[in-house]
Amino acid sequence: GEKITLESGDDTKTVAVTSQTTIYLTEGANDVAKTISDLQAGSLVTVIYGSEKGNWTALGIRIDKQ
Repeated sequence: GEKITLESGDDTKTVAVTSQTTIYLTEGANDVAKTISDLQAGSLVTVIYGSEKGNWTALGIRIDKQ
């Protein structure tokens, strides 16, 4: 699986992205499906993630327009 690193202020967290992770971009009233290849370094995102045994997994990633 893929992993992405999230930075927020002084905190950094690495989360796994699986085939179950939903990645999307909201355009107007519609959510448009995206893939991990649509993420770029420095992208502004909102991530919903869960933890199991200390491993963080992204459940949903919304790509925010900057």
